[in-house]
Amino acid sequence: MSRLPAYELRLHPRARRVTLRIAPGRGLTVTAPPGFDPAQLPAILNARKDWIDHHLARLARRGQDPDASAALPDAIELRALEQTWQVDHANRPGRPALRQSGPGRLLLAGPEDDPDALRGLLLDWLRDMARQRLTPWLRDLAQETGLGFSHATIRAQKSRWGSCTARHGISLNCKLLFLPPDLCRYVLLHELCHTRHLNHSEAYWKLVYAVEPRCHALDKSLRQAWKWVPAWVS
Repeated sequence: MSRLPAYELRLHPRARRVTLRIAPGRGLTVTAPPGFDPAQLPAILNARKDWIDHHLARLARRGQDPDASAALPDAIELRALEQTWQVDHANRPGRPALRQSGPGRLLLAGPEDDPDALRGLLLDWLRDMARQRLTPWLRDLAQETGLGFSHATIRAQKSRWGSCTARHGISLNCKLLFLPPDLCRYVLLHELCHTRHLNHSEAYWKLVYAVEPRCHALDKSLRQAWKWVPAWVS
């Protein structure tokens, strides 16, 4: 690697080894234990060149800029629910906290020098919102289509919108809330159809088409849907 990529070096007291992470809006973050010698970085990054190039290319395919601003949001647009939440910030010492301060309004309080903790609170809030809204939506669609599921879980996957198990358990990505309503609904239907066909066979797609005739156009749009997910979430 003739030229080192831009990176942020973080020394973490609980780190036991050097780890690399690439995320939209944050670029490459190198986490290392206290006492780490930065002079070792060129060799480490050279050894991980293929991994770095692969993940940067994946972000580019999704239309996500690794160097975009990763500042904590002043507003959170949940397109799937047609809601926008305003986020007020309060720089305060002590333990970070998040609470609803009014209709469609959140107060995020804590020290500005600990953005990861503040971001973690927003992610927890996003998961709770997804649990409250996506699970009932999935249940309604199951009743509408006659496609049952055993249980639903909410996660924050890096690369999958959802999944279905052989026992008809459905996992949904909380980031679905950032998608337009028709795309979010399509993902829920997509996973419900997997309760009947745990594959992408011709029979599976016939079932998808039966419950959503626009499935092919929606599936094509879904390939670019990561562009709707803001940088602070990843």
